[in-house]
Amino acid sequence: MESAVAPSKVERRKQGKALREKCPRTSQGEWKPRSKSQDIIKLLEESDADRIAGLIPVKYQRMSVSPDLCTAFEELKRH
Repeated sequence: MESAVAPSKVERRKQGKALREKCPRTSQGEWKPRSKSQDIIKLLEESDADRIAGLIPVKYQRMSVSPDLCTAFEELKRH
């Protein structure tokens, strides 16, 4: 069995630079708000398609406690 060896500091730096070429730091600050024409209820129903049916009511119950947090979570999940 082969043991995992942590990459060296130099290797991690090379990996980080390579990733920054794909996704520069400046692009990480970009944000595009969703279209106001999107139907929020439809988005929620679509997100339920791959969920366990018995847990969907729990999802909505938790969302009702903290709607802002859940809206942000749903937005992040779609990206």
